[in-house]
Amino acid sequence: MICCIATIIVTYFIDRKTGKSTLFHVANDFYGNLSAGTNFNQGYWYLNMQPENMKELIEEHLASGNCPEEARQKLKDLAATLHENDNNVLMFGKLKQP
Repeated sequence: MICCIATIIVTYFIDRKTGKSTLFHVANDFYGNLSAGTNFNQGYWYLNMQPENMKELIEEHLASGNCPEEARQKLKDLAATLHENDNNVLMFGKLKQP
């Protein structure tokens, strides 16, 4: 089950055998803890988003006050390069092991 609360994507993982669930949130720590969604494949995370949606997500994240100061300029620079008629933005990264 996936829910979206403002700019935070919240996911619940449910154990089908026990019926127990747990809240799960993935953040892109390379881009100021931007909400990252839950697309995984073979040890990698990926995000495919239309540029206008990515720009909106970045602007909301910057306005929320939850973005570390050192990442603000990086996100502003990224948002400035996004235009409505551009190709989708594709981000991917190797998952960190706990």
